Amino acid sequence: MKELVYQETQKMTQAWIWLPLLAIMGTWLWAITHFAIVGNDLNGSTISTPALLALGSIPLSLLTLFYFIELKTVLAGDVLEIQLNPFMTERIYSSEIVRTELITYGFIGYGYRFSKQYGTVFNAKGSTGVLIYKNRGEKVLIGTQQPETLQQAIQQWRAGTD
Repeated sequence: MKELVYQETQKMTQAWIWLPLLAIMGTWLWAITHFAIVGNDLNGSTISTPALLALGSIPLSLLTLFYFIELKTVLAGDVLEIQLNPFMTERIYSSEIVRTELITYGFIGYGYRFSKQYGTVFNAKGSTGVLIYKNRGEKVLIGTQQPETLQQAIQQWRAGTD
């Protein structure tokens, strides 16, 4: 078993993501209830049951997706693993890291993306992170709620694996 040095799991809990999706789901549930009680007539216009169910599947799918998305940062053994579940995983070995830097950034989006300024970005929430400079000139930004702890863990980990 590899020794666990650091682990952090972040979920996308921002209200501006969840409130619109929940409002859409509430409207859809109201329409389904109205359809079941009143019949095939919503404010004078008719809609088929398959169409109504299909419309509900979109926000329901988004709610399910956002519920399961998580950014997990694990530092164990000789690898720093950044997992954006359920989509992808990136592994960085201690020998690849030149240096790290604590940064505060403006909104750069959530999830996995590429930035000219920060390179590959993994971010679930917030505006603080650890920027990793790799030996091939690449950069990786890990958004974290514990930037000092993560940077210190990386530095201690690198010192122990060199």
